[in-house]
Amino acid sequence: METTKLETGCILRVEEDGMTIELPSTHKEKPGWTSLSAAILNGGLFGTSTTMHVSNSKTPSTYDGLNPNPLELAKEISQRKGCAVENTVGLLTAASMRTLRTASRGSNGVIVDAVVTAGISNSRAAGAPADYFLFGDEHDDDIRKKNEETRKMLTPGTINTMVMTNAALAP
Repeated sequence: METTKLETGCILRVEEDGMTIELPSTHKEKPGWTSLSAAILNGGLFGTSTTMHVSNSKTPSTYDGLNPNPLELAKEISQRKGCAVENTVGLLTAASMRTLRTASRGSNGVIVDAVVTAGISNSRAAGAPADYFLFGDEHDDDIRKKNEETRKMLTPGTINTMVMTNAALAP
């Protein structure tokens, strides 16, 4: 495991099967953290008054995003990594942790750290056809057939970007 202390004081731990960022509760006047994400686990606007973890876990490239259930998978991986589910934002990726990159910038006492993982085996280009699923009656044979065809064509592809700052941001 490779451990790095980021400029914001957050701790980045990288392993072959994923990465975890520990956001320690160090602010005296307003302890805790707030996140805004599209994560499968605790996504949306989410906050904690204690230490928060962000878990970006690697799935096999054959993972279809359905089996096992992605929320249950994110919970199980977070627990295995020693993160409390109620204080963890959990993401899933098929990207190799070898693509992980970090950057830090600061000005006038405000520090921003960025951590990015990107899958490059399923890259897309501007103007490429969009992947989509049809909504409607799940028992409608036409909709079910079209969605199954789409699912067979899809391969995992993610760019997960995590940005931390020591500044208090308005929600």
